[in-house]
Amino acid sequence: MHQWFKSYVPMPGEPALAPVDTLMTALELVMRWNIFAFGDSYYQQLIGTAMGTSCAVWFANLYFGFHEKTKLLPRFKDVLARILFYARFVNDVFLIWLGECDLQWKALVLMFNDFGILKWECPKPKTTIDFLDLTLTVEGNRV
Repeated sequence: MHQWFKSYVPMPGEPALAPVDTLMTALELVMRWNIFAFGDSYYQQLIGTAMGTSCAVWFANLYFGFHEKTKLLPRFKDVLARILFYARFVNDVFLIWLGECDLQWKALVLMFNDFGILKWECPKPKTTIDFLDLTLTVEGNRV
């Protein structure tokens, strides 16, 4: 997150971020000391994003978004034409890939999993898939 905050440049009209050290201190407090109840027991989350906190979704989106921006897009810019559609919400990706699942596809899948402890399941492509609360089907050139 520190790298993301340092590289962030606001668009014209957007407010500047709070000082990076302040943001990092606040995130560290939330992520390191997330204590939650399950039944009558209390647990401290030791690994991963502090789920249940108001910053969890934003944190997860920015965390992987940094990988997309700095690694995936530069590495795969020559095959972006094969990606007809790409959408991600936290850790769910919906991608429409044109053509065969060749070496370029396998390299893309490996690069998704070459970041942090998050590991993606990339099932073989199919024409119907569940994404978030939707079941999407590709028929001809329509979804």
